[in-house]
Amino acid sequence: MFSQGFWIGAGNPKAIAFFGALFPQFIDATRPLLPQILVLGITFVIFDYTAVMVYATATATSRIAPWVTRHGGSRAIDRFCGAVLISAALLLSLIDAPTSFASEK
Repeated sequence: MFSQGFWIGAGNPKAIAFFGALFPQFIDATRPLLPQILVLGITFVIFDYTAVMVYATATATSRIAPWVTRHGGSRAIDRFCGAVLISAALLLSLIDAPTSFASEK
């Protein structure tokens, strides 16, 4: 089942476009390519696995579902996620943009 899931995911055009747009931003052309791709791939797998497990645990727990549906829990989750995204945007605004390879030519 693992290999079947892997090949289905690897052949997904949306996944190919996602990685094709994401990975080149973090790859240094002057260094060996394989170690960089391995680090990026392993990092992505760890974060993706963690996010999926947190989601699966939260939805499978019978104590959380009533809280979300009856007591405004979805509003709290929305506010938390919004705060995380705003914080990430603020942190990104503080980072200096790197010079591109195109501007060096």
